[in-house]
Amino acid sequence: MAEKILIFGSGTGESSAMDHLLADLKRDHRDVAEKVIGSLVVDKHHRTEGQLLAQAREFFASEGFS
Repeated sequence: MAEKILIFGSGTGESSAMDHLLADLKRDHRDVAEKVIGSLVVDKHHRTEGQLLAQAREFFASEGFS
């Protein structure tokens, strides 16, 4: 299992699936929720897989993770 988890989502507010996922993890899967170190809202329609990976690397570097 991953030691650190970064979640990407495209919505904000009450309709955010990312926020619902985080809430569900905290309620039902605390062991997984504890590994979530961040979440980023992105425009998924204008991001390639490579761009998402680059953004994740940038996030991890800025947070001091190697």
